[in-house]
Amino acid sequence: MGQTHVHRYLPKLLEYIQEGEIDPTYLITHRMQLDDAPEMYRVFQEKQDEWVKVVMTPDAIEQPQTQAALAGHA
Repeated sequence: MGQTHVHRYLPKLLEYIQEGEIDPTYLITHRMQLDDAPEMYRVFQEKQDEWVKVVMTPDAIEQPQTQAALAGHA
């Protein structure tokens, strides 16, 4: 599989998102703290757990999927 031509499609996709015609949040498979980034990149690179898109937050608020997703991957 190759990469898509992002610049070609981005303006129209953003328009669809802003108008509520599409909801891309279904792509988010994990939400984690920024402190967990090194481990998340390792798991993603090794293609474990079928990760698609990760949202990282810089705050110290515990994200519900953090412990479950990283358990057993250390």
